[in-house]
This record gives sequence, C-alpha cells and structure tokens, in this order.
Amino acid sequence: MEKKIEEFAVEKFAFELPEVLVLPSFLNLSIRTDTGAVGSFKLRYKDDVKYQNRKIRGYITCNDYRFKFDLLTFSNNEVEVDYEFDGRGLEAGQEYNGNIHLITDCGEINIPYYISIKEAGIITGNDEINNIYQFISLAKNDFEQAVKIFYSDEFEKFILKDKEEEKLVRKGLLANKDKKRALEEFLCYTKSKQPVKITIDKTVYNYHISGVPIKDKIIIKKSGWGYFKADIITEGQFIKINKKELTDDLFENDICELEVVINPECVTVEKAYGKVIFHTVEEDICVELKLINTSVPPEKFSSNKKRFEYIKKLIEEYFSYRMGVSTVKNVTTTMRTALYGIGLSGKDSEIVDYVNIYLDLINKNEAQAKQELLKLNAGNLSPLFRLLHIYFEYRLAREEEKDGYRREVEKLINIKGYQVGLYFLIHMDGRYKLNLERRLEFIKELYNTNFHSAFLLMEAWSIYKSQPDYFNKLDPFAIQAVNWAVKHGYFMGKLVTEKFVVLANALREYNPLVLKLLKEVYKNWGVEEVAQAICAQLIRKNDIEEADHEWFRIGVRRGIKLTGIFELYMRTMKDDTDERIELSVYSYFLYDNTLSTSKKALLYSYLINNRNNPDFQDIYKEYLNRIKQFASEQLKKGEISTNLALVYKTVFKDSVFLNEHYAYLPLVIFKKKYICKNKNIQFLTVYNKGLMIGSSFKFINGVAFADVPGETSVVMVADKEGNLYPAENFCVPENLISYYDYLDGCYEAGNRSLMELLTVVAENDKYHRESKHLNEICEELLKNKTVTEEYKYFIRGKLLENYFAASEGEKLETVLNNYDFSKAGTKLAEQAANIAIIRNVYPLSLEALRIIDRNKVNAGKLAKVISSYIKDGDEIRRTENYSLIISLAYKLMTDKKADDEIMIFIRDNYEGGVTELDAIYKELNDRNLLTADFASRMIQQMLFSEEMAVDSDEIYKYYEQFNEEIINKAFLSYVSYKRLVRDMRLGKYFEKCIYEEAYKTQNTLFIITYLKILSEKKFLSDEEKDYIAVWVEKQVDDGIVLPFFKEFKNKCRLPAEVENLNFVMCYADNDDEVTINYRILSSTDVGDKDFIVECMRNVYQGIFVKEFLVFADEVIQYYISVKEKDEDDARIISSDKLVIKQDVLFEEALGLSLFSQINMMYVCKDLSDEKTLKEYMKNYVVQRGIIAEIFSDEAVNEEF
Repeated sequence: MEKKIEEFAVEKFAFELPEVLVLPSFLNLSIRTDTGAVGSFKLRYKDDVKYQNRKIRGYITCNDYRFKFDLLTFSNNEVEVDYEFDGRGLEAGQEYNGNIHLITDCGEINIPYYISIKEAGIITGNDEINNIYQFISLAKNDFEQAVKIFYSDEFEKFILKDKEEEKLVRKGLLANKDKKRALEEFLCYTKSKQPVKITIDKTVYNYHISGVPIKDKIIIKKSGWGYFKADIITEGQFIKINKKELTDDLFENDICELEVVINPECVTVEKAYGKVIFHTVEEDICVELKLINTSVPPEKFSSNKKRFEYIKKLIEEYFSYRMGVSTVKNVTTTMRTALYGIGLSGKDSEIVDYVNIYLDLINKNEAQAKQELLKLNAGNLSPLFRLLHIYFEYRLAREEEKDGYRREVEKLINIKGYQVGLYFLIHMDGRYKLNLERRLEFIKELYNTNFHSAFLLMEAWSIYKSQPDYFNKLDPFAIQAVNWAVKHGYFMGKLVTEKFVVLANALREYNPLVLKLLKEVYKNWGVEEVAQAICAQLIRKNDIEEADHEWFRIGVRRGIKLTGIFELYMRTMKDDTDERIELSVYSYFLYDNTLSTSKKALLYSYLINNRNNPDFQDIYKEYLNRIKQFASEQLKKGEISTNLALVYKTVFKDSVFLNEHYAYLPLVIFKKKYICKNKNIQFLTVYNKGLMIGSSFKFINGVAFADVPGETSVVMVADKEGNLYPAENFCVPENLISYYDYLDGCYEAGNRSLMELLTVVAENDKYHRESKHLNEICEELLKNKTVTEEYKYFIRGKLLENYFAASEGEKLETVLNNYDFSKAGTKLAEQAANIAIIRNVYPLSLEALRIIDRNKVNAGKLAKVISSYIKDGDEIRRTENYSLIISLAYKLMTDKKADDEIMIFIRDNYEGGVTELDAIYKELNDRNLLTADFASRMIQQMLFSEEMAVDSDEIYKYYEQFNEEIINKAFLSYVSYKRLVRDMRLGKYFEKCIYEEAYKTQNTLFIITYLKILSEKKFLSDEEKDYIAVWVEKQVDDGIVLPFFKEFKNKCRLPAEVENLNFVMCYADNDDEVTINYRILSSTDVGDKDFIVECMRNVYQGIFVKEFLVFADEVIQYYISVKEKDEDDARIISSDKLVIKQDVLFEEALGLSLFSQINMMYVCKDLSDEKTLKEYMKNYVVQRGIIAEIFSDEAVNEEF
C-alpha cells in the first residue's frame, strides 16, 4: 500500500488495472441449522499469462460474523480462500444475503452470497431426512437402513428434536435385543404405522395318509409393511417344517407359502391330530392338521371301539342289577342288545355265551342255562371264563355238589394264581355268602392286598347301603367304596349319607378324595353338616387355594364354628374382590388378627369403604386406631397395593398422622400398579426423563408395582427373550395415590429421593404446578450424579426461568456461568442465550449471540454486550470474538442505534469496503468523532483499491488540515489523474484544491486537470478565460496539445494549432506503444487508398494524440492498436472515422482563419449556396492580401 501511495505522490499512475476474476463470482449456499457450510473461492487475473509475475494484494472483510476465512490478507498471483459459515442459531426457512468484500490493489470486488436455511437432517444416500414423515418413508422402502439411523445419535437430534416422550420411548426400546423389533414398536407407538398382522384363511387341513409322505403349503397373508417375526411351533411328530421362524422377508407380495411335510411313519393309529402354531408375544395363531390313516383298515379301529362300548354297557347293567336299580327285564333287554352287537364281529363268542347263561339264571330259566353250559368246552377257556364256567356249574348244582365247585375255584386261586376267582369265592364260600360282615371284611382284605376290582367295591357298597351300621369307619377302602358309588350314581340313602358326613367330619387328616366326595354330596344335599365337613377338610389342607374360598364363605355365612375358618376365609379371598365381608369376620379379628399384610389391607379397605353403612359404623370406630397402626407399619416398609392405597389415603386425611409420616410417603405415593394378562410378558421397566438407566420390576401373577415419577416417564415391558414393547399395548395401569398434595410436605420432612425431586419438576413442567421448593429441588438435581447431562440443562432452564422472573440476578448469573450452549437443546440454548444477553452475563453473552438470531435481540442489549467486549482485557477472547462484535456494532450503526462508545469502537477497528467506510465517516462526522487516523485509513484504502467514496472530497477536506504531505499529494494527484483520463466526477472542494495546487505549484497535472474541469463549463468568468488563454498557450508551447482544448473555441483566444487541427486521442499506460493506422479520403479520390501507419505521441500521462488538418470534403478512417510493455503483439482497441461536421463550421464567425474559410467554401459549394460562397471567396482574397502586405519583404525590413 505504501509503495502505491508513493507512486501516486510522484504522479506515477496505471491507466488500466488488471482485471481480477473471482470463481465462483456468487455464493449460493443451502445450509443446515445445526452446522453450516464450508467452501472456497479463487482469485486470479483474467489475463493470467500477462500478469503471471504480478501479485494480487489485498484483504477480505465481511459484515457477517458467521463467515470465517482461512486468509484475511493475501499476496499472490492466484489466491484460494477457504471459508466456513456457521449456521447455528438460524431458523429454518429463512434466507440471508450480503456481500464478501475483497479489497485489492486492483479494485474492490464484492462476492454476493445468498444463503437459504434448511432444517438439519440425516444424510442417507442422495436424500436427507429432516422429520419423522421422511423417516417413515425411508423405513417403508429400506427397513435395514432405517434401523441403523434409529440406533444412531442423529435420530434423536434431527428427527425427534424436542419430542420428549418419543425420546424416552426410544431410549427404552434401544435395549431391545432385536433391533428391528425396536424400530417396529417405535413406529407403532407413534402411530406412524399399523402393526404387521398375519392371517390364515384355512386353519384346518385334513389329510388321508397311506404310507406316502405328503407335501403341502400353508398360505399365510400379511397386512401392512414393517417388521414381523413369529416362532413356528409344531405339535405332532409327523409334522416337519424346515423353518423355525416366520419373518417378513419370507413374504412375496404379502403372501408366504410355508411348506409342510407329513411323515406317515410317525402315524400308527387310525387318526392323528397335530398343530402348527405361529407364536408372537401378542398372540398364537393355530393351524390344525387332522389325519386319517388309510393304511390300516378302518373297521379294525371302529370294531375295537364298539366292542369296548358294548362290554362297558354289560358291566354297567350288571352293576345296576346288583344295586337293585334296574329290573331283571330291563337288564335282560339291554344286555341282549349289547350281546347282539358283540356277536356281529364273530369274535368274543365266550362273552356272548356266558352272559346269556347269566341272563338265563337271573330269569330263573335254569334248564336253558344248564343246556347252554353243557355246550361249552371249559378246557381251553381263559381264566375269567373258566371261573365263570365253574361258578355257573356251582349255581346249577345240587347242594351236596356245590362244595366241590368251591374247592375247584380255591384250587385255581392257590395253584394257578387266578386272583379274580376271589370275587367268585365270595358268592360260593358259606363263610361269606351268608355273613355280610365277614364278607365285608374279606372284601377289605382283598382290596388291601391290591385286588382293586370295581366288582369288589360294588359288593362293599351294596353291604354299606343295606347295613349302614357296617359303615362305621372312613378308612381308605371305605372312601374308595363311596367314590365308586358316587361315580356310578349309587350314592343315595339318607342313613348312609349322614353316616359318611359324620365320618368325614371325624377325620383328622386331609383327604382330597373325601373332599371331592363331600362336594358332590353337597350338590345334592346342601346341608350345614356337609359344608362343615368340607370346611374341616379344607382347613386340614396344606396348599389352600383361592378356589377354596367359596366353601369358607359358605361356612362363615352359615356360622360354622371351626378353628381357623376366619383366617382361611380371608386368606383365600381375592384381593380385588367385591364380595361382602361378614360383620362376624370383623368381630373375630378385632381381638386376634394374624392375617398377612395383603389380607389385612383387604379387610381394612372394605371396612373403610363401608364405614358409613349402619352395620359397620361402630366396628369402624373400634378398628380406626388399628388401621392407623397398620398403615404406619406398612408405610415405613414401603408396602403398596390397591387396598393399601385406600388405607393410606384414609389415614393421610389425619393431619397429625400425615405430618408424622411425611418422610415415608415417597416410598409409596409414586407407585403405580400395572396389570398384564399376557403370560409372555415377564418384566416391566420404567424410563424416567433425566435418569441414565431405567428401573425394572417383575410381574408376579400378572401384577407389578412400579415407581413412576410424574408424567415424564415411559413404561416398557419385556418378554422372556429380552424384547421390549411399550407397556400400553399389554398393561392396564392403575393410579394408586395422587401424590401432588404431598410433595412439598415430603420435601420439608427431609426427603430427597429422586422420585420426589423428579416428580416436582415434572409436575411443574407439564402442568405448571407451582412448588415453593422448586428452585431448591432443581439445585439438588444438578448435584446428583445419576441425572443425565441433558436433563441437567433442562433443570438449568427451569432455574433461569424462575430466577429471571424473581429478579435474582446473582443466582441467575451463577447458573449461566456454568452453562455450555453446545450441550443444551435448541430451545433451552435459545432461552439461556436470551437471558444471558438480557442480563449481559459477560463473556457468556458473547457465545449467546452466536446461538440466537441477532435480529431478535434488542438493540440496547446488544449495545451492552458490545460495551463489555470493548472493556474486556482478555486479548485472546477479544480476538476470537472480534468478527462477531464488529459486525453487530456495524449493524447497530446502520440501524441508527449505536452510541458514541460503539461508534468509536467501529472507527478504530472496522475494516470494510469504501462504501461501508463512507457510511461510518458520515456518522462519525455528524457526531464530531472523526479522527485523522480514520480519515488516513480511509484515504489510503481508496488509493490502494482505487475506489472512491461518495464523500471523498469531504474526507480529504477534513484530512488536509493534518499536513500529511505524501498522502495529501498522492490523493490529490490520483483524483486529478482520474478526472483527467477517466472523467471521474469531483466535488467542489477537490476542484478548488486542484486549482490552488496548480496556482501554487504550477504542476502540469493539476494545471491540465483544472483546464479539463473548465472545458466542461458552459460559462466562464473573465478570470477563467485569461487563465485558459495563458495556460493553454503554455501547454501548446510545451508540446502538450490535448483535444479538449478545442472546447475553449469561441470562448477565448486559442493558438492556431488548436483551432485548425483535429485530434484522435487514445488513453493507455505511459509505457505502452500506441499506433494509429489511417487514410484520408476525399471526393476527388479514385480507387482505394492504403492506410498510413504512425505512432501516436504520448502527450501527457498516457494520453496519446494524433493531430490532423482536415478539410470539409475529407474523411479520415483510422484504427488504433496498443502494444503493451513486454508484449509481442499489439491489439486493436478502437476504430472510427474523423469528419468535419457542418454545424461546427457554421458556428465559426466569418473572417476567421483562412483554413476555416476554405472549409466553408467547400460546404457552400456542396449546398449550392452561391451567394455565401462568393462572400467567403471575396473575404478570403481580401484577408489574404492583407496578410501578404503585412508580411512582405519591405514591411519586414521596415519593421526590423
């Protein structure tokens, strides 16, 4: 810069500056709100060959602090500048524009920029995802890629943004073992899609197999897009499926054809049944496979089944006859029908024969029976039929022969081991035949020696029924006999029933069969004694179940007095029952209550709900202290249930009790009950806003109690495989206690649990519920190490909001001084930034200005921040934030809101284009804050870049007083040169200075420049005319004849050279070689004329001139070429023709120069103006004569 100024001071100028190209010449940026943009631009000479040894010198300025450049100054023949643009704090959808200023020694160059702000998003391939809708579209087309994005940190930042609930849901789902399942559940939870469902049109497949494997396909249809997986479970060894899982990728056009193979080797029966189950956590979809084995004759299976049914019918009819229920006629008819069915198969002839003989006997047709028996061969019979044969012979024999048959049976029993013969022996041995008591003992003995025959039980029950006195002990045999009777419908008769109930009551041990029998008896004979026996049995039972409650309820209502019945009545009662609890129960437990916690809670909660019932009012008063004592004990243990919650809410109404127990309330008031009927779900996990990890709770019998602070939590459930699901799809939540009214009391009682603290903040955030301890609680949470950093910034936001509203400046600044905007979310950062600026918490306010849109900041607040910066002694911080502050200061100035302090800061520090500096000058001048240093910097910049400010003459006027000779001389010389060769308009003060400098120094530049200024004036003063006459003549004498001198014609006296000659002029650098190629054409010429080549003379400062004496009928055609220094070739820069215009000639007065008169004669001749032509000719002759006389030899000799 100094070198250039020195050159200007000695009047060394360059007519034409090299043209500099900027690539690109325009910046069009589309940036994201979270980052910004990076790029570069280049500066080079347009003619980079010509100027390969010349460096581009200069520096970069920009009024937008968001731009950062790797170079601020440059000096090279080619310059590349890298830039960054910080988009943080800008709002999506807005547009910004401005200019980057390049101040170079080849001029000032503006690079316009246009910036559009778009929402930050996730780049995937050629697309950018900015919101949940675009993400859903991606998931629909590329689920795998969507999963990757879902598990990335960018998903929460760019897609969820400030959606806190969705963030918590995602946090819970990220722990899912199945990542695809996690995304699927998230999309369904946010209603972004419907769950994928499968349907099977055909749920039953029927097959006939005959030893050959069968292949088939189960057609499964899928609805909806997304992730799906189901376990494939098979029931039946004959089913073979190669797939273990059914997944969405197995579907083509939403249809899956699942191959199933039926293996006949695994089917050995007539019919087989199997299942294919598609198991998901939500449901099981079942497909049934039914097989008929055609490789086995169907009659084989059907005949066996019918044979069994017929034989069963025969036995039932035998029992019916023996128990005296059915008549001989009915038995005979039914048995013969069954025998007919058995006989059709051609098998089992023995059964048919021997049953027919039995029917003959009971119908007293002994002859027929004997005849039929003789036909049968007893030798090859099975043991049963051989014994039957002997028994029937016994029945038909004479008395003296019967003993032989008895001995034969005994022989078979003892020798052959035919145990079944014992049954026949009962009816053949005289010891048992007539003595029922002995027969009963014998039957018992047989039964106890493992001869467990239904026929023996039938015989026993027939004895009990006929002789109830024998039924005097309920031993295992008697119980089995009763069981047989009940099972076959023969348990009847009041005496035997009463006897059984009495014996059952007398039992000292629990017997499940007795209990079962008693229940059957109660159905038909519902007397109190039976109920008592049932309750007595249940009391002796070890594993009491809820299903037993109905009997205890009956017992209590009937007033049955049994030890433990009240305890078991409560123990088996469901905790969520609506059943009435009898008043007698309360009377009993008033004195001795050993119930479990849950049952006490049930007992007390029912009493509380019915305390206004007249029947319970008195007992409630007696129980009240017990209830409070119980509530106190359970509260301290942290126990909770639906019934306990009711108890707590009741005792909390007692202010004395409440005040004494506030410290324990947080153990229960945040509990929620979750009921889940899906057996696949095992755990429940609560994810709280603010906590790093979730809290898990196990489902017990489908119920879990979980701590849920406030409304800023999400609940997930997990299956046995560790897959997580939003709880709302599987659970029904139940709020137990409304915690809101107790929060402040708990805190004042000294409780500092996380549940307490988080809930207070959550309630304030969501419902704007005030707490007088909110600020203290927020400060407590900031100290807690288990609270996430993100939530701590949310807490800080609460504190800032509250402290600001309460004007607690010191506390506010304490929070702000520990604030890191980069770690806070967008809204929180903007909130803190606004407060930091409003309070001017310096230096945080500097960073705050980078976060928010400066156009939204009050000018007064900006001024305070700038003022703090100006006073800041930290040079590093000042340097880092200089571009931010200077741009904001300049904006305040342009908005007319900058005070003097800011204007002085701008004056001493701003660097920018001449236009911006000129605006600063005006403001400084108006405020009387202008300094020589600023004026000097501005003038030097104008000289360096050769760009002039609008108020350059005023600036020079101000600066001239400081007598900086070199700068003043350089500046005045430069503007004079520009006025001379570029016709640059100047202010009046500049014209005055040029005149004075010309007068004072008689400097040719200033003289000629002033003559140029005067040449453009329409009216000249006499003094100016004299000035022109003197100095034009002087310049002509010095060889400086310039075309604009002719502008003085007819205004003042001019040398003849100026009046008669015409000029062709060209501007170039002093060192250039300028050549004119011309030819003079007239009306008398015949044919083409060649061009004449001549060098144009550099008359002054690169003003090249060629003079011509041109007559009226002549035309000069020419073109000019310039050969620059160090260049080999010349370039044509202009071409034209020179003609004397008639209007110019007519302006000249008659009698002027002879040359002019000759030209006028040409014109008159062309116009056929004879009269005027004669006048010019006459005048020419007269004037020529006078001249000849004056300059004759005699006259000259006489004169000299």
